[in-house]
Amino acid sequence: MSRSPLRCRRCSSWWPASRATSPPTSLHARDYRRDVREHRLRAAELEARLQDLHATARAEEPAARRHPERLLVAEDGRSFFVRTADVEWIEAARNYVRLHAGERVHTVRTTLATLEVRLDPERFRRISRSALVNLDRVREVQPWFHGDAVVILESGARVTLSRRYRRNLLAPATP
Repeated sequence: MSRSPLRCRRCSSWWPASRATSPPTSLHARDYRRDVREHRLRAAELEARLQDLHATARAEEPAARRHPERLLVAEDGRSFFVRTADVEWIEAARNYVRLHAGERVHTVRTTLATLEVRLDPERFRRISRSALVNLDRVREVQPWFHGDAVVILESGARVTLSRRYRRNLLAPATP
């Protein structure tokens, strides 16, 4: 049984297969003498530079790209945009949300949690498990029973503020 000669992956030299299956040690003797610390240091520098580039790219990203100024709504076989500034409040309906914009109510197939992450926290705040409000549209907050409250919007709509989310409405926004 004769074996075919083997080829070294590094230098493409050939050696007989009848010998050991690895290349002769004299062939690459200086590779193991190289300073490993130098390679590790260079790799660490490249990694740090890459992280800096990612950080600056994220910082330079415009705010409009992070938080949409309008939402796509599909109703009755057509699609159109609703500006987020026009939305007074948003209510959950299982895997859908209802956008209350003026006198119109639009249904969008997304969850309230997904929409909360996408929208600007400076403008929209969660006030219960099933509602987000536009802070620019809040007229007043009236205390209610057992620590709950009622948020009254500019349109006169009344939305319940639960005890659990009371701090969320009053606290400064955190991204």
